[in-house]
Amino acid sequence: MLFIRSMAVTVTAFVAAFAGHAGPLQAAEAKRQAVPDAEVLRDASRQIRQVFKEDLASAVLPAEKSQLAGKILAASGSEKNPVARYAMLSMSVELACTAGDLDLADKVVTQMAAAYEEDASARLCQAAGDAAKNVKTPEARNDYFLCAQKLLAGLMGRNEFAAARKIADHTVTAMRAAPDLLALATQQAADVRETETAWEKCKKLTDAADLKAEKLAHVGRYLCFYRNSWEQGLPLLAICNDAALHALAVTELDKASTPEALEPVAEEWEKQAEKLGDLAKRQVRAHAEALYADILPKLGGLAKVKVENRLKAIEARQVGAAGPAPKMAKAAYVGEFSGRVFSDGVPDELALASGGRTLRISGTKKTDTTTIQNRTCGHFGKIGMLMGVARRTGELAVAAGSQGDHTTYGLHLVKADGSLETQSIDLRPDQKYGWQAQTEGGQVVLRVTAGRNEIASLRLPAGQVRGIGFSATVRHVGDKADLQVKW
Repeated sequence: MLFIRSMAVTVTAFVAAFAGHAGPLQAAEAKRQAVPDAEVLRDASRQIRQVFKEDLASAVLPAEKSQLAGKILAASGSEKNPVARYAMLSMSVELACTAGDLDLADKVVTQMAAAYEEDASARLCQAAGDAAKNVKTPEARNDYFLCAQKLLAGLMGRNEFAAARKIADHTVTAMRAAPDLLALATQQAADVRETETAWEKCKKLTDAADLKAEKLAHVGRYLCFYRNSWEQGLPLLAICNDAALHALAVTELDKASTPEALEPVAEEWEKQAEKLGDLAKRQVRAHAEALYADILPKLGGLAKVKVENRLKAIEARQVGAAGPAPKMAKAAYVGEFSGRVFSDGVPDELALASGGRTLRISGTKKTDTTTIQNRTCGHFGKIGMLMGVARRTGELAVAAGSQGDHTTYGLHLVKADGSLETQSIDLRPDQKYGWQAQTEGGQVVLRVTAGRNEIASLRLPAGQVRGIGFSATVRHVGDKADLQVKW
């Protein structure tokens, strides 16, 4: 009971903060300029177009339009006339959207909201819709999809569900020519709507001043089942009036609980999941799996065998439901820019082939160095990404081994904002390797093993991860890479 009472003040403060949820996306500046009058803005826009007349005429390809949008954005930073600056930012957004570059459009809208009384959420939704119509290539779809994940995470974190719905729907439109990504985007749109319904129900309850046990149950369910925020939600369930959830939360939060006591808790969470909608079911099942994985090393005898069998059943269900993971391949420079994935200006040195449950990155370096993003670069490579986080295992093999600054291999976690968490791995052609991706204690863990020895691993909170990746990089002319990944 001391454990329960000790949470009272924290819970009260948290629920009060929950009720006063974050407002719309706007910059936290004390003073912003009014949006210029339409007629004045038209005159300024004509002048801006005249200044960039030659640039606009020569920007034909999407990459050229993105580059020009970035150039105009950079120039706007030193423009003193607020009307001219707004016109420049508007032109930059328009060009970014015409190029299908949602990431750049988002950056421009953020600057507009910082300087002007702009409805950033509405402008962002419009930009997302315009950009979606201009996504034509596989690479552009990949970029749009990853940027949309970042935007959706931010909007839903601020409970801006109307904007999140529009962004999710625009993402479905942008993915229409890519069946694998379209399936993920369609599911994401359904998840946004399911979360919004749960949020609206919670908000009605938390708008009232008193904190009754029934309200804590609704808020706790929302945080755990829909936002995957178990650290915040479990303390509320531990003092709510739902007997089943109360018992599970108390046992799980009690530091004195043994692995044997937590095993039936994980099993009961699985049962609770069957009563829920699609998104909530997946979140609760993932939590049960994390509990099983946490307690497995601490168990022995029949209890250990039981948990091992439960994890095998979960893995079979996940692989069966997911089928072959959607694959996304992009030219990548993974040397100094190890946290980035991009293709503009990168020589196509290595080939990436995929089929069934195998991908291969192979080839020989032919180009010495080139300039990428105003830097002289020589490490060129490819990264193959499996989007959609699920429990997966597989094998790695190389025909050309790692060689210091010549040939390097890496594993990656793809974040919600499209950046990478990267770890290099030393691979040799005479060695067999295994790899595994799974959720452990609320984190996605990607590891590579040689026999029973772990040789490399990455981990990030589950909510930050959108996929996993494997890469090969070559540095000097004549260097060879040959990596095969199976799952």
